[in-house]
Amino acid sequence: MIFITENDVLGANKPIYHIDRYVGECNVSFDDGEYIIYVNGALKTKETELGQLMSDFFCTDAKDFHYKALSEKVRELAGEKTA
Repeated sequence: MIFITENDVLGANKPIYHIDRYVGECNVSFDDGEYIIYVNGALKTKETELGQLMSDFFCTDAKDFHYKALSEKVRELAGEKTA
């Protein structure tokens, strides 16, 4: 499960958090195939691909997106012509 949050819900100023599952009483990994990832949507930097993607997710005009394929699909779904 991936959560893309508007703010840094875990407060460590990281762009992404991988949540590991383990049995606390035994201190062993609990490998049940479930994964949880939190993506910090507040870090919209141009320096990383993830930061650029977060910028696109929160951008209000698809023509300003960093990722052309995403921009074209959003514009298509909105009924705009893409050149």
